[in-house]
Amino acid sequence: MKNLIAFLFLVTFINTNSNASWTALDEGTESVQSYIDFENVWRSDNYIYYWSLFNYLEPEYGTGMRSMRTYSRGDCLSFKYEILVALSYQKPMAKGKSTKLPIPGEWTYPKTSTLLGRNLNSLCIITNIIR
Repeated sequence: MKNLIAFLFLVTFINTNSNASWTALDEGTESVQSYIDFENVWRSDNYIYYWSLFNYLEPEYGTGMRSMRTYSRGDCLSFKYEILVALSYQKPMAKGKSTKLPIPGEWTYPKTSTLLGRNLNSLCIITNIIR
């Protein structure tokens, strides 16, 4: 039943970029800017669910992708995340038509010094789930 509710939530919000309030979180590298939609972060037990946006300063070679939006589940106690939905865009800031990307379907354990590790750490702090 929980999976059904989560799925319905994803389907409802998968193409709703206008509801997002993107906050720049970390510049990461010279080529990507990271954003989190803090207004739509939600917590269920020790998991957090959140939208991220990665804006590329230059189009990705071969695909022309300028931005990517992901919906992820984070586990703050084990410091890991898994991507549930990944969408690419040909325009910056997740504008225009989206293309669904394949997802690995497995947990990733980021180092705290990486862009994704710093993003997860910030989300764990604001949701009061501390390791």
